Amino acid sequence: MTDIVGSNSSQTYTGQFDPCVFSHSSLPIIDVLINNVKMKALLDTGATMNILSLSVFNKIRDFLVVNGSPVELKTITGLTIYSDTVICVNMNINDICLKTQFVVAGTDLSPTFDLILKTSSSVLILSSTVKIQFLEMMWYL
Repeated sequence: MTDIVGSNSSQTYTGQFDPCVFSHSSLPIIDVLINNVKMKALLDTGATMNILSLSVFNKIRDFLVVNGSPVELKTITGLTIYSDTVICVNMNINDICLKTQFVVAGTDLSPTFDLILKTSSSVLILSSTVKIQFLEMMWYL
């Protein structure tokens, strides 16, 4: 078990998660760039928001803070994320620049990925292939 601590502007939250709960090899993880910082992104078909880990947030410098309400989210590991910070950044995937909003987590998400990207109706998943208008990747189940 790994201890985690999350916080927002008024409270601190603690908990634990087991990083061995899910298999890393079957996850659709891609490389992305945010402000020329390379990171690993989990493509999540069940996510409702894009989530950025705290350590990655601390590495990027060029972002716009977006007004938003405090949020509470559950991750694949069962970790509950509390945040009152939403930012907008330029993210690059395969040399395509996208203006993207992220909820900033009060902790790191996983040793395997730095951020979670929600997918939309433009994503097609068939036979372990993810296709997003400009991106295709394969992974093995």
